[in-house]
Amino acid sequence: MVDNAKWFRSIYPPEFYKHTVAMKLDDQIMTRLSTNARRNYRKAKQAGIEVVNDNSQWGIQEFSRLYRETMNRLKARSGYYFRDNYYRKIVEQSLGDIYLARYGHQIIGAILVLKGKVYLHNHLTCSDHRYAYLSPSTIINIEVAKWGAEHGYSYYHLGGGVSEGRDGLFHYKKSLNKLGELNLYMSKKIWNPLVYDRLVVESGGLDAAGSFFPAYRGR
Repeated sequence: MVDNAKWFRSIYPPEFYKHTVAMKLDDQIMTRLSTNARRNYRKAKQAGIEVVNDNSQWGIQEFSRLYRETMNRLKARSGYYFRDNYYRKIVEQSLGDIYLARYGHQIIGAILVLKGKVYLHNHLTCSDHRYAYLSPSTIINIEVAKWGAEHGYSYYHLGGGVSEGRDGLFHYKKSLNKLGELNLYMSKKIWNPLVYDRLVVESGGLDAAGSFFPAYRGR
């Protein structure tokens, strides 16, 4: 993940896509937080928020519910929605874990984390906007990073912003590691142009010359 684009230059020439952020997983996680992130973490802990790993059917349903509510609130594109079976397969195949932020009897935040051999990746995040003042995503991300450090993982990739620039979401993620900015590269290859073009047409005739790839997922 880190600086691996150079290994693909002779196969799939990589193109710079956007900036992302990763947390290095060691005993210095807390020292690399911004002042604001550290304060929000302490505030959530003092409020009694508990972060739990729950891969049960109930945990999957709670994640699905809160994620769907979050996407509805943000008026997200259809490509950001997934069926429950998608989450279930990730968990059942040990490809990822669900982490929930519990505040009393309420689930106020959740993250689906993908697991590799040495890397963790924040795949999907959601939260209850009524508890935004407690910043549930911050405490979950930090607790996941601590868990990763304790279990031998090297980095926890948080991703980037919504846009290709350094937007508000990017700056929030960077607050979790002031030194964690990375460059994300992408390679684009169409192996079967006939099938690709058909998918573009079936998805609504999107502009294949646009910047989003693959074009049939641009909505």
